[in-house]
Amino acid sequence: GGLQVVLGQLSGFGSLSAETYYKINNQVIPKLGQYMIDNPSKLKPVPFQVQLIQPMVIDNLLSARSIVYGMRRLRDGRTFNEAVAQAGEKYDKDEIRAVYLKLAPNTGANEKPPQSAREAADEWLADNRIERICV
Repeated sequence: GGLQVVLGQLSGFGSLSAETYYKINNQVIPKLGQYMIDNPSKLKPVPFQVQLIQPMVIDNLLSARSIVYGMRRLRDGRTFNEAVAQAGEKYDKDEIRAVYLKLAPNTGANEKPPQSAREAADEWLADNRIERICV
C-alpha cells in the first residue's frame, strides 16, 4: 500500500522527462521520507543487489608484497619507471611509488636512486623475517 501513497500521481514506467525528475525530487522523495517516519512497523529492509568489485580495504599481505618488491628494486638501483614497468599487474604501483617517495623523495621517475636510498632499502630488507616471508 505504501507504493501508491509514495508515488501518488507519478505516471507509470516510461522515459525520464524533466517533469518526471521534478516530481521525483519535489513529491516522491518527501512522501517517501514521511511514509517511512509514519510506518516503521510496515517496513522490512531486504537486500536487492550484491556488489562484486575489489574491496575498499586492500589486503595487507598484497600490499606488503608490493612494498617488498619496491624495496628490492630500489636496493638494486632501478628507477621508479623501471620498477613499475617490471611490476606489470602483479604489484600495486601506488605502493611502489610510496616506497620511492619515502626513501628517495627528490629523485625523478627516470633517475637512478641515490646510494643513501639504496642502502636504506638494503637495511630494511636485511631483516631476515622479511626475506623469509616474501621470497
